[in-house]
Amino acid sequence: MKPIGNLEYLWNHLITSNQFPTELYGIIPSALSINIDARRVGSVVLTRKSLGDLQARKKDMMAIAEPIMTELAGLIQQDIFTVLCDPNGTTILGTNVPTGVVCPGAVAEGEVIKRSIENRCLTELTIYCDNINCVGGYFSSVIFPIHDKRGNLQAVLSMGSYSRGISEELKLAVFLGASLIETRFQYWQTLKEYSDSFIGALPELAILINENGHIESVNDRLARQMGTNNSLIIGQPFDKILSIYDKSVTNRFNLKENMAITLQAANQTIPCIIINNRLITGPFGKTQQLLLMKEAHQRSEILSSSHKDSTRENRFDRLIGMTTPMKAIKEFGQKVAKSGFTVLICGESGTGKELLAEAIHQESGRSGPFIPINCGAIPRELLQSELFGYVEGSFTGGQKGGRKGKLASADGGTIFLDEIGEMPLEMQVALLRYLQDRVVTRIGEDYGKK
Repeated sequence: MKPIGNLEYLWNHLITSNQFPTELYGIIPSALSINIDARRVGSVVLTRKSLGDLQARKKDMMAIAEPIMTELAGLIQQDIFTVLCDPNGTTILGTNVPTGVVCPGAVAEGEVIKRSIENRCLTELTIYCDNINCVGGYFSSVIFPIHDKRGNLQAVLSMGSYSRGISEELKLAVFLGASLIETRFQYWQTLKEYSDSFIGALPELAILINENGHIESVNDRLARQMGTNNSLIIGQPFDKILSIYDKSVTNRFNLKENMAITLQAANQTIPCIIINNRLITGPFGKTQQLLLMKEAHQRSEILSSSHKDSTRENRFDRLIGMTTPMKAIKEFGQKVAKSGFTVLICGESGTGKELLAEAIHQESGRSGPFIPINCGAIPRELLQSELFGYVEGSFTGGQKGGRKGKLASADGGTIFLDEIGEMPLEMQVALLRYLQDRVVTRIGEDYGKK
């Protein structure tokens, strides 16, 4: 198997160029030809529940295979179907497939297929049938196996047509598509093993939740506390085992540090206190949620924790992160909050500069409000009046009695100037004067007010 980097580069080149270079045809492995008479064995189709259970077990493989199958459909002609089967020949995912032998849930002669691909070769199938509309009463397909990192057969990728034979282009497409699915699946397995090992080593009670809200992993400590084992918890919807004391919380993403919750499974009820709730990026860009908790031994601890959460939710606890740089930022922010200094916060868009500024304000104990202003969203001709205010009659269209600016409104509190680099240069001069003297002079006013 090629390294993932080489295979990914080759695949991206094919997708962007929308053609198969002729020099690639030399890498196609030899093919084995097999005829299957579906009329003799009849068609077997799983029930909806059985198919759903099978797809749930193969959800990770399907998530990896589906985008590749979609890209394959764009490379090959419209009369080509693409299917993903389990090792027993049951179709679990398909694109451009009609109802019949290759629809999801249909079971082909699994043992024949399995034996033909155990030697890791391409297999050309000619399947005779009479229950679907195909030329000459048969259709052709080519398949290639997909193995896990331990060499166990996990799935089969197949492409075929009801109106044409097997071309070299189709063989190459199946070989490259299946190879890429296999490489990504093995890469995902490695990442999951690392993830499980990391979660298992955590001293806290830990749950990893996938993007669909189902439990991806738990550590042994939590499973033992719940009186069950990991396999019975993994795959369950997280909301099924969760109870929240704070009824205002309707979304698991809103769970905060020090919040009290209850986990229920196997007739066990475990009161817990959340230590950390963070979003992490899993394999292939999937967003996962890692929840760390400690067990609450007494109800008084739960009530105390719930009260603590309600009084601290707007402070530094809202800044999620336990890395050394993040801890340093929180510690420095707490020190700065006790001073009267003007603070410059730098960082890329979306990194939480406003959250940090609000935390500093809350920690400072100031009685005035926290007022954020986006300097880039206010027209430059209105920015000075927005910040400093104006007296009546300063300009046409001004409101009667004049207007107090944001700087004066923030008296006794904190004003947060977001995107300050977008402020016009002439306004930066006026703002510098304010920062030096702490004097607000409204437009049209002869003197200022501290």
